[in-house]
Amino acid sequence: MGCLNQKSIDENELTKDDNKENNLLNENYILCIYDTSPKENDENEGHNVLNIMGEINKEDKGFFEIYINEQKHEFSLDINSEENKMYKIKIIVKKLLNDMNKMFYECFSLVSLDLSNFKSSKVKEMNQLFYGCLYLNSLNLSNFNTENVNNMSNMFGLCSSLKSINVSTFNTSNVEDMSYMFSGCSCLVDLDLSNFNTSKVINMGQMFSDCSSLNTLIISTFNTQNVIQMTGMFFNCSSLKSLNVNKFNTSNVEDMEGMFNDCSSLISLNVSNFNTSNVNNMSYMFSGCSSLVNLDLSNFETNKVNNMENMFNECNSLKKLNLSKFNISNGTNVENMFGSIKNYLVIHNDQIIKKLLENY
Repeated sequence: MGCLNQKSIDENELTKDDNKENNLLNENYILCIYDTSPKENDENEGHNVLNIMGEINKEDKGFFEIYINEQKHEFSLDINSEENKMYKIKIIVKKLLNDMNKMFYECFSLVSLDLSNFKSSKVKEMNQLFYGCLYLNSLNLSNFNTENVNNMSNMFGLCSSLKSINVSTFNTSNVEDMSYMFSGCSCLVDLDLSNFNTSKVINMGQMFSDCSSLNTLIISTFNTQNVIQMTGMFFNCSSLKSLNVNKFNTSNVEDMEGMFNDCSSLISLNVSNFNTSNVNNMSYMFSGCSSLVNLDLSNFETNKVNNMENMFNECNSLKKLNLSKFNISNGTNVENMFGSIKNYLVIHNDQIIKKLLENY
């Protein structure tokens, strides 16, 4: 999904009448703007623009209020896609929620969302919270309380119009699943996660996959001691020229398939500190890293690895590889391990060279 151009939204239009609203739970509410005007090549035309749990009241001033009660009521707002309309919606929460899974799932016409007055202290689940909000370009998460959240999987998945996300106030000390968290955020340019506490995270698979515009990613403080899954973690981060994973503790990681696949702008990558003693899959791990000039894997232990298929395919700038500790004696799949670069690559591993000659 490429970057989607959006017209600017006047945030003042959203809040100018708010002082007249009921003061429930010290103004515990969410503010939204939905743009239902037709969009070019919109594959999602005809879908509901809103699908959450609640009840609706229509006010005279053209402002929808949705009250979320103790009982859950499936609610959807159907809009005529031929009309050019901007809808302002206020979601008032009467009782603190503990589950926000899919709350704004595939809200295709949502363009602005302000959660700065929403109380989320009891929320434990935020899986797919904003997933598929393709046209969302303004997201206010200041004061967002995430201290009890354990699942952030796909939280911002396919938010392909967001150019920035400020998560500096997030408390992630209890999060166990961050898989696909920013996957498909194809317009995101910079992301600073230096405040993230990842000590309990088990799954980081596809966490940044298809963040194809990402130039800067700050994750140098990540604690990955409990992570088991890193499959496709940086897949298709094709604009990243540098990536600091020097302090990654990978002693418990079992799957690194496609971890850096198609990171085509990476010039260098330091993985000398990686502990790969428990990894069983390295297929496509560096495939498509076409700008990578140096790669030191002399510390890699591969006794448990059963798949190295396409591991270095299309690493066209690599001239030599030290694979001295690589062990493929247990029937490891090495199909197309080096692709066409095997014709000029200097490989330091007699076992692998012998295998290549057998299949040449």
